[in-house]
Amino acid sequence: MQIFVSVKQLGKRRQAVEKIAFILENTPQTTTELITEVVKVCVKDYNERKEHHDLLSFLTKEAISDQAAAGKVGFGNIYHDSLAEEKAAVDNALLAFTDGIFRIFHHDEELIDLEAPLILHENDQLVFVRLVMLAGRMW
Repeated sequence: MQIFVSVKQLGKRRQAVEKIAFILENTPQTTTELITEVVKVCVKDYNERKEHHDLLSFLTKEAISDQAAAGKVGFGNIYHDSLAEEKAAVDNALLAFTDGIFRIFHHDEELIDLEAPLILHENDQLVFVRLVMLAGRMW
């Protein structure tokens, strides 16, 4: 099943929200299953990028201008030595959802309950909003 996920982090200067296609192995029936399937795709992508990195990275002028518009120019290198663990990543994502670190919207309605029934169709669009925690002193 293919869905499109738009990710927006509140407080970022970049105003563009891009749709990213996700091919899910299973059709999720609940929010828990949706988060699990999306995280599985992300972990698989991360581990593949980690294993198949280029020895010599370079950027074209177009890539530099595209990344500059997004607010960060980089080679996309992954500096952490180990591969991501799927179960730990899923557990972390479910805890983050429960703690309110990010929100998920489907057809302009917020998904609140992890076990509520979810009806997804091919090419549906979901919006993930990561909330930014403020830090600092009050005085």
